[in-house]
Amino acid sequence: MRSGGTTTEMMGPEDGLEVLDALGQAGVASWWDGGWGVDALLGHRTSLHEDVDLVVELASLAEVQSALAGLGFHLVEDTRPPGP
Repeated sequence: MRSGGTTTEMMGPEDGLEVLDALGQAGVASWWDGGWGVDALLGHRTSLHEDVDLVVELASLAEVQSALAGLGFHLVEDTRPPGP
């Protein structure tokens, strides 16, 4: 989540690209997943997005947190049980 942000703020394509660029500059391999992944494969936006689902290597977690902190993001642990 971005500092001062809420989970209801919509993210545009420029936000998703900003995240990928920051991770790339930090030398972190990353892939879009979820809605952004579908949109990237289709080549157009299919829906509004409140988040960016990323896949990164666990070994890169410190670099990921550092790169995204530079964009104002911080880690929020989801403690909700899985399910619908």
